[in-house]
Amino acid sequence: MTAFIIHNMAPIMFASLVVFLLIGYPVAFTLAAVGLLYGIIGIELGLFAPNFLQAMPERVYGTMNNDTLLAIPFFTFMGLVLERSGMAEDLLDTIGQVFGPIRGGLAYAVIFVGALLAATTGVVAASVISMGLISLPIMLRYGYDRRLASGVIAASGTLAQIIPPSLVLIVMADQLGRSVGDMYEGAFIPGLILSSLYAGYVMLVALVFPNRAPGLPPEAQTLKEDGQNRPLRTITNFFGVVAAVPLVTFLVVTVILFSVFALVGGMIGSGSTLGLPPAVTEYGIEAIAAVAGLYALFLGIRSRNFVSRPHANLALLVIVSGLVGYLVMMQTTYRGADFVVLSMFVGIIFAFLVSVGDRYRGLAGVIGAIAAMVVTSYVYTNHPLPVATGIIETLEPLLRVGAALAAGAVVFFAISLIFGAVPLLREPLLSEMSRQVTAVMVPPLALIFLVLGTIFIGLATPTEGGAMGAAGAVLLAIFKRRLNFDLMKQATESTAKLSAFVLFILLGARVFSLTFYGVDGHKWVEELLVSLPGGQIGFLLFINALVFVLAFFLDFFELAFIIVPLLGPAAERIGIDLIWFGVILAVNMQTSFMHPPFGFALFYLRSVAPKEPYVDKVSGELTAGITTGQIYWGAVPFVVIQCIMVVLVITFPQMVMHYKGTGTGIDPNKVKIEIQMPDIPLGPPKF
Repeated sequence: MTAFIIHNMAPIMFASLVVFLLIGYPVAFTLAAVGLLYGIIGIELGLFAPNFLQAMPERVYGTMNNDTLLAIPFFTFMGLVLERSGMAEDLLDTIGQVFGPIRGGLAYAVIFVGALLAATTGVVAASVISMGLISLPIMLRYGYDRRLASGVIAASGTLAQIIPPSLVLIVMADQLGRSVGDMYEGAFIPGLILSSLYAGYVMLVALVFPNRAPGLPPEAQTLKEDGQNRPLRTITNFFGVVAAVPLVTFLVVTVILFSVFALVGGMIGSGSTLGLPPAVTEYGIEAIAAVAGLYALFLGIRSRNFVSRPHANLALLVIVSGLVGYLVMMQTTYRGADFVVLSMFVGIIFAFLVSVGDRYRGLAGVIGAIAAMVVTSYVYTNHPLPVATGIIETLEPLLRVGAALAAGAVVFFAISLIFGAVPLLREPLLSEMSRQVTAVMVPPLALIFLVLGTIFIGLATPTEGGAMGAAGAVLLAIFKRRLNFDLMKQATESTAKLSAFVLFILLGARVFSLTFYGVDGHKWVEELLVSLPGGQIGFLLFINALVFVLAFFLDFFELAFIIVPLLGPAAERIGIDLIWFGVILAVNMQTSFMHPPFGFALFYLRSVAPKEPYVDKVSGELTAGITTGQIYWGAVPFVVIQCIMVVLVITFPQMVMHYKGTGTGIDPNKVKIEIQMPDIPLGPPKF
């Protein structure tokens, strides 16, 4: 019997862990207890030296000294402050009005806001509870199917697990020994695709069963404007007349743009690029001219006040801002997730400045804002300040930024005042919907760049990015006048609880792994997995099926700390990229929040969803509550979508592997330091 235990210590130890977990003991204490118990048994059986467990303090200290995991409390605190500062309410209210009139519009808004909250908070509970409190009553009020409404809210909240800055991705990168930044880059595109799959499912339901996802009735649409009296009718009339001859319109706009750029280039100097890369001035002018010509044709073909309609006005602003971000970033070497995040940032800056200029001076302000962007870029790029050495030299980048911003401000006010002398050019260009959407979208997208953008382009580590995000969330709460002692107390307490939860699980995992690795348990698991038939595909299919089943009973932290360290070596041994492997597991483990009946996202939604019939505060009608069965059945289609996403990531690894084309291209795990020894002459010393 003793010999049997000695030779099978690893599987017996692992089976004991599974049994205790299924009984229901806390994970952290189960891991530590099993590790200590079998460590003592191993010492008694002679497997370990008597001082075997003396290595434990060093391992615990190594865990406490892990800088990577320090990002978890930062991102948690950031998400909780944002959730309590009202950003979710502002986003859902505004975006709900934008998408509301179309079938399934409220569901689209929930998915869109869920993706934004995921990219800014990374906390599932905050996203699900916020959207459940705000959106669920509205969706029930206007006749949404209860299963669809609950499923959309729960699934959109779980996007925080796959879209950076996800907490599970931090843990995954730490356990697999890979860079958190690479893990974030690899998971960003799959997260966006998963959001699109959710929206595609809603679109299918809205088309096949329109009564399950109706649009908002006219009386519920608060962002409405009467386009008949918009001051832009004069401009649209002008384009309508000129567009009678499309070719003439295009040629006129092109000639005007070339003349303006030639004039500005001549004023600044021969060969000037206006602060932009040469490719922009070589190809960008033609692209801008084409866009302007098509815009003129568009206005002429449509009715004279089409641009005054809120949704059309917003659509044009989004398209133009997106084109600006795309054209600017195409001149850089950034691609993949870096390209997407930075393009969004450039586009939102453009939209924000256009909105500010329009509110200040109408069309003249818009022209001034665009000119200010060009001048600011030029001054910063082409005019380094001649500064002295010493302390002033260290401030040179800051002085350049200040000089560029000052030059841009002067140009903005000068052009706004000069062009504003023409009454027509003082008329507003944007609708109120465009202004409000821009104002609501700027804070989250700015935070996305502050966190993800700085990480992707190498300006900050994930821990530093999390710290900046936490500071940005506090500043945003101050700006909205919602920062108070209760908010900070609740956010700090919740952050401390989650951090302690993660820390205790990690400490328990360290105790367990010390004994498990001591009995060569990792080799037993590795050989067991490597011998699976089917190569990489067979390995991935088996592992994902195993994780899918375990997700019924364990949450993502427990899976990440217990299962992932055992799977990583086997995956690397058969040639699987660990970032790709980590993203696959992250998408799969996302289902742990959606699995009926133990999914945490379902519990979060159950806690805020009405159980009994209630009287709606707006309509005054008696509204039926939501049963637990409806919440569970609503989650099933989205669990299927997540499984489809796992298959897509396995089938198309390029959506993850693009991270290898960014950054320095150096794998720190493969860096070798070679030291050349100097030639030392041998023999007796020479004098």
